[in-house]
Amino acid sequence: MPGNPLEAVVSFVTVVAGDAWLATAKLRTVTAVANEYTSDIASASQTNPVPMKYSSTLAPAHRTSWLPSWVQSVVSNKKVAAAADLGFPGGIDYDELIIELGDGDQKKTMVVGKEKTPAIRVLLNDYGQNNLKTSELVARIDEEAKQHYDRNKLRWDYAWTRKP
Repeated sequence: MPGNPLEAVVSFVTVVAGDAWLATAKLRTVTAVANEYTSDIASASQTNPVPMKYSSTLAPAHRTSWLPSWVQSVVSNKKVAAAADLGFPGGIDYDELIIELGDGDQKKTMVVGKEKTPAIRVLLNDYGQNNLKTSELVARIDEEAKQHYDRNKLRWDYAWTRKP
């Protein structure tokens, strides 16, 4: 009919799962991954060891949908080191745990890895300050790096940040 507005029903799906979803989600699987695993080959063998990717998965028992809640707690607290407590084969340096969480309707996969903190973390400029010029940035890097190297009883060479 002319003059009548059209009605529409819009349905949407949230793309980003927030903390509330994570708090209610349950653990479905845990997979421990070693990216450069070399199997132990007997010394009498003519075969040369070849690095390969190794993974092992912990899943719920038959007729069970979720792993026990303590498993999720161990992974949250210990990160990659949790592999030993969860019964994954020992003697392997695991690089990451891949966890799959679900709530019955949705599932998400997350990677818990060996997060590394940078050796040097410096605030270069704060809110409202002007950006550093290239020469000022290089000078700041030089000074911070030299102090870091001195603290660790290493030798710093200013030539490392200069063009030859």
